[in-house]
Amino acid sequence: MSVKFPVAICLCTAFDINAHELQEAARGIPVNVEQLDSAVAVNGLPMTISRVVGPAVPALADRLVEQWRHDSGRTSVRVLQCCGWSFASRLQDGRSQVIQWRTTSAGSELLWSSVGLEASATSAPVPMVPLIADCTWSTPIHGRVADRQFIQISAHCDLDATRALDLMVRRLAANAWSWQRHSPLLVHAERAGVQAQLMASAAPRGTGMQTAGQSSLVLVETRPVSGGRR
Repeated sequence: MSVKFPVAICLCTAFDINAHELQEAARGIPVNVEQLDSAVAVNGLPMTISRVVGPAVPALADRLVEQWRHDSGRTSVRVLQCCGWSFASRLQDGRSQVIQWRTTSAGSELLWSSVGLEASATSAPVPMVPLIADCTWSTPIHGRVADRQFIQISAHCDLDATRALDLMVRRLAANAWSWQRHSPLLVHAERAGVQAQLMASAAPRGTGMQTAGQSSLVLVETRPVSGGRR
C-alpha cells in the first residue's frame, strides 16, 4: 500500500515567529529559506510555515535557540527530541513558536511554524481513524495540499510503544480499515480514499516523563478535499 503525506509538521505543540526574524537569524549562514504556500492550521488557527535546507541548518537552529533564550529567558524555551527530530518551543507575545530540525542522509532541514493564539479560529476537522482512549490526544494540525486535506495529531500514552500501536491496529481492524505494518512501530492504513500513517516511539527525551511504559503516537491522515469534512 502506498501512502503519501504532504508535509512533515511538528509532532508536539504549535507555533509562531516573525518571518523577518527567521531571515535575520539566517543572515551569514549558508542555507536556503523557503515559504510553504499550503494552507495549514492548528485546531482551526491559521499557521504559516517556512522550510530551511542546507548543511548549516544545525548552526541556524543553535542560533535561534540561543536568541530565544536571550529574549525570553532560558527556562522559557523548551527543547526536546522525538522521532528523529529536535524541537524548540516557547510562548511569546501571545504567540506559540516552534522550530524543528533534523539531519539525515538526504541532508539537513528545519521547519519553522507560526500561529497567533489570538487569531479567529475556524472549525477543525476530526480524524477518520478511530483513536484509542488509552492515550491523551493533542489538538489537530490540519490543512490542505493540492486536492487533499491532511490532519496530524499526536498522543502521550501510559503504555510502551509497541503496545500502543497494537491497540490502534485492533481499532483499525475492528472498523474495517485495510492496514499494513511496515515495521514494529510504523503502520499504514486506508479506507474509502482516506490514507493514514501511524508512528509510535518511546516518550520523547526532554519532557521529564521518560519512564518505562510510556510512549508517543503520531497519526498523519489525508483525504480528498471533495469527500472530506472541513
